[in-house]
Amino acid sequence: MKRINLFLLAIILLSSLSFAQYQAGKSTGGVLLGVGGGGLDGDGAVPIAIEYNFYNVHPNIQLGVFGAWAHTSSDYFTGKWNYTYIVLAGQGNYHFKMAAKEWDPFVGLSLGYNIGSVSWDGPGSYSNPDAGGFFFSAQAGLNYWFSPKWAAQVRVGYFPYLGIGITAAL
Repeated sequence: MKRINLFLLAIILLSSLSFAQYQAGKSTGGVLLGVGGGGLDGDGAVPIAIEYNFYNVHPNIQLGVFGAWAHTSSDYFTGKWNYTYIVLAGQGNYHFKMAAKEWDPFVGLSLGYNIGSVSWDGPGSYSNPDAGGFFFSAQAGLNYWFSPKWAAQVRVGYFPYLGIGITAAL
């Protein structure tokens, strides 16, 4: 019984801790795994993304850079199409202030370039279609700060359409 009481006391104390959400002047960096983006389909379409947010223009607005990579292929009877996407973007996010400081919702805009390549692996020759180009997009997400340095992140946007990852205060 004593162990259960100590365990419950520890849970109450830990759950009452309020970890800092987005803080002006602090840089953040993160890694995401995602689903979808840029017309991805076929096998292996799991975008991997990184972000680094480093410049504060306002107490709630932070600017940074974002990059993502994904490769996929689509099999056909005589061969397969291979697709590779590399996304590089600048981004700005507005962080909302919440009463519960561990919750850090944000919305933002990105401007970047999608370096896309498409190739055919099979008999015959096909002219490779164009892929990639400049893009302008919006994103929204939520960081949950489970410690003063680490947060879990969920994000929706252009690339990936849905991403889940980890963010660190640097």
